[in-house]
Amino acid sequence: MKQYAVDIFYDAPLSMAPDAASVSFYAAGLHLDYGPGYIRNNAPMNPGTGTSLTNTTIGGFGNSFPEYGTGNAIYSQLGYKLKDNLIGTSTFMPYVAYQYAHYARLTDDVNFYDVGINWLVTGHTSKFTLAYQNRPYYITRGSDGLNVVDSRRSAVILQYQVYFN
Repeated sequence: MKQYAVDIFYDAPLSMAPDAASVSFYAAGLHLDYGPGYIRNNAPMNPGTGTSLTNTTIGGFGNSFPEYGTGNAIYSQLGYKLKDNLIGTSTFMPYVAYQYAHYARLTDDVNFYDVGINWLVTGHTSKFTLAYQNRPYYITRGSDGLNVVDSRRSAVILQYQVYFN
């Protein structure tokens, strides 16, 4: 197994005011070699298959998609935190994220989109996130055995995160 990556992270306020808005950016370029034809689907725990044709899907079940595999990937996210104490002691942070990957086992490339907003109740230690995600859905085409994008699937996610210190 070989993994090589280059990461870039930038986070800074947009002014010197104590409650200033800020911008946050992260990107990573990855070269992954898990062995010939390796692909791994990832998703929140979801036992539902979402299809009766389980022998034709390579994209996993439920809301999973090929997130890791032998090949190259780029992941990036950009967030904009509004000024502190926008609503009482809380604020909001909208964001966008994108993942592109070219994996050896897949004929079509992976393009995963995520857009959402965080409600920072107590900074990042207590927050709600509302997000929309769009991902490719892969099948193994019967005519030639290639793993191709058959359609795209979406999800709306509402989650709460708390950090105990």
